[in-house]
Amino acid sequence: LNRRGGHPGGTQSLCAIRRWTADSDCRIFVNCVVVHSKEEGDGVRCRIVTPGRGVMADATAHNATESAAVEAFDVIAGQHIDFVIDCRTSEAHDSFQTKIMITQFVGKKMQRIWNSEDDFRDSPGAGRLSEWSQLAQTLLLTNEFVFVD
Repeated sequence: LNRRGGHPGGTQSLCAIRRWTADSDCRIFVNCVVVHSKEEGDGVRCRIVTPGRGVMADATAHNATESAAVEAFDVIAGQHIDFVIDCRTSEAHDSFQTKIMITQFVGKKMQRIWNSEDDFRDSPGAGRLSEWSQLAQTLLLTNEFVFVD
């Protein structure tokens, strides 16, 4: 699984999942385009899932490009949206590409647009330090630690 697509596992319990988490209370519009470009196999299914609401959109792509979109809805800070790609019945030839766009509104003003190809990390936490790691890094950069060796 990477920012541009991936390959789901061989069972329904081994789906490829991308997760987006709201950074504030807001209203979002979600669109996911899934591409399956092989004639072989049975294609892939893309679902957009949220806690409490369940499956909000569902699209199946087999040697095609399909879109799963969700009309604007409210989310609270910390709530997550999952983009789940499964193999349907067989994982053979199920490599796929996805492009996920999330448009965030605060009040009636558009705040930001997330694009999976630019803004989603390939692995959780990649490139981001925890608060304690940031503190340790800052202390190591101060003059007082320069001579400790």
